Amino acid sequence: EYRSQLANGGERGIDRSFRFETSQSDRAWLRASIFYKMRSLPGNQQTAIRNYNITAKPAKDVELVHRLSTNPEEARADLILGSLPKPERMAEWGLNWKQNKNVTLGGSWVERISDQTNARSRTAFVNVTLNEGSGSPIRLSYGLEEATGNQARTTNQRYSLAFDQRSGANQLMSLYLGNVSYEGYVQGGQGWANLTVRLNYQLRF
Repeated sequence: EYRSQLANGGERGIDRSFRFETSQSDRAWLRASIFYKMRSLPGNQQTAIRNYNITAKPAKDVELVHRLSTNPEEARADLILGSLPKPERMAEWGLNWKQNKNVTLGGSWVERISDQTNARSRTAFVNVTLNEGSGSPIRLSYGLEEATGNQARTTNQRYSLAFDQRSGANQLMSLYLGNVSYEGYVQGGQGWANLTVRLNYQLRF
């Protein structure tokens, strides 16, 4: 895709976009959705906007996931080309091992970087999914996050439990319990723990 727009001062902005996508079937050994955009703005500014989502199955019941995002766009009708690339990057790697129809073990590593402030965080997660075959899975997760760069150094622990009941003909329920435990430093007015409880129940009548 090629798109250009003329600014009020007579200078031109250009977007050159490329998309690639494979079959998204769960049976495919590789599922990929790749988006790449190169933006050229007045003043010789160049910005690469990327959004990759790739899932591979190197072995039976083993799934490797990679996600990448750079300079995600925020819609802004007042700007040339209609959006503002935010100076942020995110990279994620994940591995899931399905032991049987009811139990899946997994782990992931996520890094987030702000190119504007040089703040960065890295989070490692381990998780387990139970009762998956029943249609009402329970997900348990633990994560350890470290923040560095141009900010106060912190270490946070994240715990969560999620339950999604199998949808009935007329009702649906989901429950989420999560907590973030802060260590070393907290911002003013922020507690040392942050508990989240979310319940969603729908009834059709």
